[in-house]
Amino acid sequence: MGSQSYEPTYAGEPIAIVGSSCRFPGDASSPAKLWELLQTPRDVVSEVPASRFNTTGLYHADSQHHGSTNVRHAYLLGEDPRVFDRDFFGISPKEAESMDPQQRMLLETVYEGIESAGYSVQQLRGSSTAVFVGVMFLDYQAVSVRGLESLPQYHATGVAMSILANRLSYFYDWRGPSVAVDTACSSSLVALHQAVQTLRAGDADMAVAAGSNLILGAEPFVSESSVRLSVSCLVCLCLVSCLSLSLSRLCLVSCLYLVCLVCLVCLVRYLIHLPQLNMLSPHGRSYMWDEAADGYTRGEGFSAVILKTLRRALADGDHIECVIRETGVNQDGRTPAVCQHADRAGITMPSATAQAALIRATYARAGLDPRRARDRPQYFEAHGTGTQAGDRECSLASWPAS
Repeated sequence: MGSQSYEPTYAGEPIAIVGSSCRFPGDASSPAKLWELLQTPRDVVSEVPASRFNTTGLYHADSQHHGSTNVRHAYLLGEDPRVFDRDFFGISPKEAESMDPQQRMLLETVYEGIESAGYSVQQLRGSSTAVFVGVMFLDYQAVSVRGLESLPQYHATGVAMSILANRLSYFYDWRGPSVAVDTACSSSLVALHQAVQTLRAGDADMAVAAGSNLILGAEPFVSESSVRLSVSCLVCLCLVSCLSLSLSRLCLVSCLYLVCLVCLVCLVRYLIHLPQLNMLSPHGRSYMWDEAADGYTRGEGFSAVILKTLRRALADGDHIECVIRETGVNQDGRTPAVCQHADRAGITMPSATAQAALIRATYARAGLDPRRARDRPQYFEAHGTGTQAGDRECSLASWPAS
């Protein structure tokens, strides 16, 4: 793995997942624990603690009360994001203080992913390994600039979105492309798509696709509580369909923890005018495809998958958890209004037509036809924002494929 081999590749070459790691609410700190949580579901929502921000001082039952939020709950990681073993990663105290905790936890999560693939850090140093990280919110950046007179020394690199990917490439000494991706809720899946395309193009021998989100500041809670909006199914803006050869337990988990950052963690934040509906659910629950839907609940999570082309993984004797047959990305274009109260649809209004077209095109490139029983997915993950407009369009798009 020390140098790029430039082996010939071909369009549509299957991509193998050879390693994986994750951290999600409910103490789902590994793929096995995530699977346990899926098998035995339980409510893992919690009240936002004072160590994050003062929900008591910001709370007001009226969502229209200026400068407040009617939400106190979120899906949070069990571990303290402030805790970090800087010595293990060879980082000085001043630089560690400056680093967005997302950088720190990505270093840890990717390390676990490398170990799960059966590699050591030393084996991969100097290799042509690409990194793609999906991210949406940069809470630490907003929090850190509240006191400009006390900005830490390495603030510029500590909070930059690009460094979320670059920090990984730097520490692990990887020489492939290194890109942070922000397409809102679909960020982690688009990062996966970019990793797949990079491997197929022969621009890297191995790739890491990761996603991250941490709740550290109150700003999104206030801004998303006080505007009368219905959240759209933003994943359709850059929807990715990941089709596996099979869906064994490991395959299901490997394919879906990046999806969890889109669906379980649910990070949407934008605009469609529907009176009496707000972005965030005041109950701290996302009632997906239910008449009780009144918004979504914010959450945290980290995940990483280690990828190779299937041919290389077989040649290297890797343990293959799952095979990605195909991925795809598109955009909605200009969507029409769907509500009599809306004078315009807004940039985040989903399009069932565009989503369905993407699903069909992605299946076709994989040589599959969802109209045939044998080609239908065993598991189909929808965005499920818990809003009237978004849920409707997502269900219309996913029904033909499921």
